[in-house]
Amino acid sequence: MDAFRGRNLGLDDFDNLVGNPLSIVFAGSHDDLVGLRNRMRDEISDRFNFHIMKIRREPKWMLEVLQKSGDKFYGVKKYAEIRNIDLKDVAAIGDDSNDVMLIKSVGLGIAMKNGVERLREAADVVSDYDNNNDGAVKILDKVLFGD
Repeated sequence: MDAFRGRNLGLDDFDNLVGNPLSIVFAGSHDDLVGLRNRMRDEISDRFNFHIMKIRREPKWMLEVLQKSGDKFYGVKKYAEIRNIDLKDVAAIGDDSNDVMLIKSVGLGIAMKNGVERLREAADVVSDYDNNNDGAVKILDKVLFGD
């Protein structure tokens, strides 16, 4: 089963990479990916962010190597600019380190209960539930409707 639903390009050699990808993802065991991340941090952390996450519905982990400008914040910021929406009027929900800039930059930053500590500390609100227990839906009900 393709955990990435065909949205990937397989490479054997990074020297043959053409273009400027937003992210590069490695899948494998948690321990192997932690070792790879640590080596990459030592060599290229000035250009990239690194996030290790569990692949849902798969017994695997993934290491995402993301351009510094590839943070979710930049996409939301661009969308808000196009729609003429002030970021103070935006609410955002996150659970991992790649959500921190976004959560800090919007009017209402929401972290999931299972979010990384750094994100929970940056958030205005932390959900009482995690991603596996409808946390996003429940916190939006609470914030929007007082439920």
